[in-house]
Amino acid sequence: MLTNQTIEILKSLSKTELKRFGEFLKSPYFNTSRTQDKIFNLVVKSYPDFKEDSLSFERVYKRLYPSEAYSEKRIKNLYSEFSNLLKKFIGYEEIARNKQELDIYITFGLTERNLNKISEKVIAKSLNEHDDGLLSIADRFHYLYRLNVHHAHNLGFMRLHGSPEYLKCDIELIEKLIIFFLTNILQLSFYDVMNHKMYKMDENPILKVVASSIDTEKIIDYFKSINHEYTPYLKLHYLFNYYQTHEIDDEKYLEFKNEMLSILHKVKKLDQNQYLIRMIHLVLSNMIQRNKIYYEDVIQYAELMTSLNIYPDDNLHAFNIGTFKDIFTSAITLQKYDWAENFLNEYVKYLAKDQQFDSENYARGILSFKLEKFEESLDYLSKVKMIDIIEKINVRFHYMMNYIELGWYESALSALQSIRQFYNDSNEMPDLLLHPVQVSIKFFAEVIRCAEKNEKPDEWIYKEALQEKRFMHKQYILTKMAKLNKKT
Repeated sequence: MLTNQTIEILKSLSKTELKRFGEFLKSPYFNTSRTQDKIFNLVVKSYPDFKEDSLSFERVYKRLYPSEAYSEKRIKNLYSEFSNLLKKFIGYEEIARNKQELDIYITFGLTERNLNKISEKVIAKSLNEHDDGLLSIADRFHYLYRLNVHHAHNLGFMRLHGSPEYLKCDIELIEKLIIFFLTNILQLSFYDVMNHKMYKMDENPILKVVASSIDTEKIIDYFKSINHEYTPYLKLHYLFNYYQTHEIDDEKYLEFKNEMLSILHKVKKLDQNQYLIRMIHLVLSNMIQRNKIYYEDVIQYAELMTSLNIYPDDNLHAFNIGTFKDIFTSAITLQKYDWAENFLNEYVKYLAKDQQFDSENYARGILSFKLEKFEESLDYLSKVKMIDIIEKINVRFHYMMNYIELGWYESALSALQSIRQFYNDSNEMPDLLLHPVQVSIKFFAEVIRCAEKNEKPDEWIYKEALQEKRFMHKQYILTKMAKLNKKT
């Protein structure tokens, strides 16, 4: 039978792509074996499931060689060749789709054959075709750098080493390489620090050494001194990374926000998406603790994603699941329930396919709770199979809150014990959640006790809840305690 890997690749192909793979196999340039073409005709009949029984060694071999004795070695080799051709097809499809990458290989081939003048024409045409006036995403600098390498080689071969054009090319080559390297290092460092802070992941040691060794400010100052168009672009990448590890006050945040917004319309969709995602992270990790009004900024950035038509886009990966939940939760916090539902309906389809079911049920479970549809909320939450540690703890809290609202106090106590056990046993809990979860457990115990007995909460614990700055589901707990405190 075909390997699981091969079947996974086949399942990922659309009908159009599968047809193109068939055409690929018919081309003698890519495939000289007619047997592979026959295997494809048998395989395609199993689309889209590609069930194992219909593609078994014995069944396919008999169809290929009805009058010959079965040879397992032979069919295994044929299947292996089929799998390699499939992977090659995937590669050629990507090259064909990525015109920039194809241009690189064309110029390389021409330059290697010393067809330098022709190579120069291809380079000039490629640069013109792919220049839309927008600042480039980081990876495009790699493309520009590689083109410049061939351009410099062509100029040298044509005896133009000492020309102003060669010097200009040499400078641009280094600039492109630096911008590519620096933006990628800063971007990787940003997410490395974020994952360390939120998920206790070990920091990448080599990345940390390299990032801390570069005098980025000095490099930015140089680009600024020559009035380089990419100075704001580099500065923005630098500041995103800087504010991961440094304090940012309201004034600095507003200045940074305005810088981001001023460049947002000058960059490509990939960068627009990354900037807005990182701004959301910055707000939630640094600004919310200072003032809850900054939740409005999260909504603003989400609305920018829509107004800029960032999604859908073939060049973008699936919508970031963490950002999806951050935006949804911010809307819920602001009690913008209609907005939250509209966002959910619009963006859940842009998540990775294997994340859509759980994420939608998780979000609808929370939304239903806020809309006081408690049994409906429990139904949605029961379908969720979460992996993320924050979601695991939050689903448990929402189970408990639904039980409280339904008056199912034994179930609520059981859910509270489950949370307490999870808290004590889990080594995955991010540091930033340790205190908020611990405090919430204590306050929820009092809420359940008083609700069940229809009593006021103890004065000292109510006062403590009012004074405590940060804990999970703070508003819910304070509201419940306030209502219970009015009991006579």
